[in-house]
Amino acid sequence: MVGNGSNKKSMAYIYNVAAFLEASIMSNLSYGVFNYVDSPDMDMNSLVKTVRGELKGAKNVGVRIPFFFGYGLGLLADFYAAITRKTLPLSSVRVRKFCASTEFSSSKAELGGFTAPYSLTEGVMQTLHDEFVNPNPDQEIFYTE
Repeated sequence: MVGNGSNKKSMAYIYNVAAFLEASIMSNLSYGVFNYVDSPDMDMNSLVKTVRGELKGAKNVGVRIPFFFGYGLGLLADFYAAITRKTLPLSSVRVRKFCASTEFSSSKAELGGFTAPYSLTEGVMQTLHDEFVNPNPDQEIFYTE
């Protein structure tokens, strides 16, 4: 864990997005432009505790390092990657993104009466279960980055 963990992240659970799309289709609107975010936003302390709890049975965020130290490690990784021309999972950009708040407002309330069927915590827990705890071996995997 890098930083104090008070930064918040806006996220959306895919089944809530699907339910919102279904509600949009069933509404009387001719058209609509919406920004969908599940709320309330989770701070990184809550998100990391949730992930560690589900994957490791831990009840805390684990080892915490100050931002300046994590960012310094990211800069060292950037330097090493530039010399070796290898892509590393750590970089100064990733450290900054991890520690930044990415809060967005949602316009889903404009649809009128829509309530997300799952809480964000439930969505995170289900995603972790489906992707890491008990993955479907027949599921197609899409790689990014």
